[in-house]
Amino acid sequence: MKKGKLIGIIVAVLAVIAIIAAAIVFFININRNPLIGRWEYEGGSWAYEFTSDTEGSYNLSTISSSKFTYEIDEDDILNLTYEDGTNAALEYRIEDNKLIIKDIFDDDIVYIKQ
Repeated sequence: MKKGKLIGIIVAVLAVIAIIAAAIVFFININRNPLIGRWEYEGGSWAYEFTSDTEGSYNLSTISSSKFTYEIDEDDILNLTYEDGTNAALEYRIEDNKLIIKDIFDDDIVYIKQ
């Protein structure tokens, strides 16, 4: 086999590997839950942390932390069940790096992704 032909085959194989790797990264990013991560209240020391597609915690500075499980319904309602059995249904949206949650007074509470 000629050296030029071998180099051509190697380049073609590397190109196919690169395309497959790019497709995998694209697929992972499309299906990634945008809530996962730490979100800190822009005006204080509160934070939500979503550690998986179903679990997270709410932290008040270093004073306390409450773990929860969650589900998201079709209407962009975040349904939380805290470890003490308390439930909360929160309307939310994500804009850029901000998690915006409606409080009980219909005010927007803004958390910034860290």
